Amino acid sequence: MVSKLGNALLLAQPFFTFSVFLSVLLGAPPLWLSWTIAIIPLPLRFYITGRLTRRTPFDIPILILTVGMLLGFFLSPDHQLRLTVMHTYLACVLFYYGLVNNSDARLGYWGFLAGFLFLILFFLSALVFAGGPGKHIVFNEWAYELAAP
Repeated sequence: MVSKLGNALLLAQPFFTFSVFLSVLLGAPPLWLSWTIAIIPLPLRFYITGRLTRRTPFDIPILILTVGMLLGFFLSPDHQLRLTVMHTYLACVLFYYGLVNNSDARLGYWGFLAGFLFLILFFLSALVFAGGPGKHIVFNEWAYELAAP
């Protein structure tokens, strides 16, 4: 029973990262809760498989981008923007490794994941463009600020 529940949690690992994206975009749930939910499968994966993740050809580029992100984090003058970028980047990396770790899953899993992603993106885009309760998002605002006299 524990093994089946553990395997189900490991298969759901990519879905847990969406709570971080929702926190960044909409402001709810709180970020500490989102990161707790997103990181829960990692100790379980280490306990079951003996490793945190599989090795991929993209490990070195991800490491280089992470170092660049950390440099940008400390050099950026905009505190809110750098926190948003850091949370989004780390959630994307966690999502990528969640997909890599489940790469040997059945075809039904990938169909379910694609449908889930489509629904999430559809509802988020409808909420953002309808002016929902989330943050006010102006696309390419930096370009307008750059061109301002």
